[in-house]
Amino acid sequence: MVEVGSKHIVKVEGYNHEGKGISHINDFVVFIPEVIVGEIVEIEITKVNKNYGYGEVLEILSVSDLRVIPVCEIYKKCGGCDLQHMDYKEQINFKENKIKDALIRIGGVKDFKIDKFYRMSIPYEYRNKVQVPFGCDEEFVVSGFYESKTHKIIDMNYCHIQFKEGNEIINKTKEYIKKANVLPYDEVIHYKEGKDYGLFRHLLIRKGYNTNEIMIVVVLTFDDGKFLDGYVKFLLENFKNIKTIILNVNNKVTNVILGDYERVLYGDGYIRDKINDFVFRIQSRSFFQVNTKQAEKLYSAAIDMGELKYGDTLLDAYCGIGTIGICASRRVKSVYGIEEVSQSIVDANNNKTINNIKNIEFIHGKVEDTIDDLIDSGVNITVAILDPPRKGVKESVLKKLREIRCKKIVYVSCDVATLGRDTKILTSLGYKVLKVRGVDMFCQTHHVETIVYFKL
Repeated sequence: MVEVGSKHIVKVEGYNHEGKGISHINDFVVFIPEVIVGEIVEIEITKVNKNYGYGEVLEILSVSDLRVIPVCEIYKKCGGCDLQHMDYKEQINFKENKIKDALIRIGGVKDFKIDKFYRMSIPYEYRNKVQVPFGCDEEFVVSGFYESKTHKIIDMNYCHIQFKEGNEIINKTKEYIKKANVLPYDEVIHYKEGKDYGLFRHLLIRKGYNTNEIMIVVVLTFDDGKFLDGYVKFLLENFKNIKTIILNVNNKVTNVILGDYERVLYGDGYIRDKINDFVFRIQSRSFFQVNTKQAEKLYSAAIDMGELKYGDTLLDAYCGIGTIGICASRRVKSVYGIEEVSQSIVDANNNKTINNIKNIEFIHGKVEDTIDDLIDSGVNITVAILDPPRKGVKESVLKKLREIRCKKIVYVSCDVATLGRDTKILTSLGYKVLKVRGVDMFCQTHHVETIVYFKL
């Protein structure tokens, strides 16, 4: 019988969807973090459920050639990355198999291959957006990422997957608020309805990968003008690429980073970046892929896979700030973008104007509610690019596309489980999977982006 605290020697047989190793003790499944397929390890059981459990490595008895030393000194504590112990080739192998498993096991697809997998030549320093909480550890100011499945901040001096200036801004800010005797936010005190729960809550930093423009959003528990005057001056004196600085106030007991109130402290309140020769305006809440270099490959691949023709009318569903639709606009007759977030539609229309795009219309609303109105108005959708959030696409949307005989669908997915679910629906409606491609958008983590081309 497998019990918490018991020790076992096991062989790692495979990976689950999070990249944890899979082993068996008799017929009992055990998931083990930070191991590689083929390794023999001694583990201690840390948690037991009815059909499976979790183990922690005590000793690696047989080390895989695919194991590498993580570059990050806090890798084992921080919850930001989970694959740094794997050689990059093994990371890609894991992600390819993850896509295949979801499409076969959940989607029911049999005859397909991954046409191409877009990896990075240097899989570090790619994140163009950083969100870092601040807090206190006794008398020290700490900032970093939360320990996995906790609210404990692991103090960080350097994150290897975010852009360099982000690290410098965070470290300089820690020094500044300590010298200024400013209290970082304490969620425990706040949760207990204490009065002195601190001022400095988060830093959100964004960078235009191709423009070098930097945005800083400082999240405070109240609008402290005296502190902000000095802090803004300090930032501008130390970092030359800052394009805008924004105050956001969040005084709620919540896991949500940004509050409702914002005001621009410096600049225009936005930065710009370029994707495939198009310029995009990015604000504090704008959705923009965190890996610009890979986003360029992702969008180009999605557009190419869709076999777009000039006579096509393209539906850009879940369009965000209009990135895919604008990038595809020169290849088709017209584009209709639908997005639920109202601010994103404002951004999309601004981006349409900036890029002088005449054949695109952006519509505010839920895709499942708006697509009927679009079709009823006489729009003949001939190709659709779907780029939904993790929860995937509503079944009614997929059925509507089949009802109007939309022959070409390109599905861009950030979650292979919902991709598998929606693939099963689409194939049941008569669509065939013609091409599958993977994109390593989130290097050193278990997440993967997938593009699938469906055709009637």
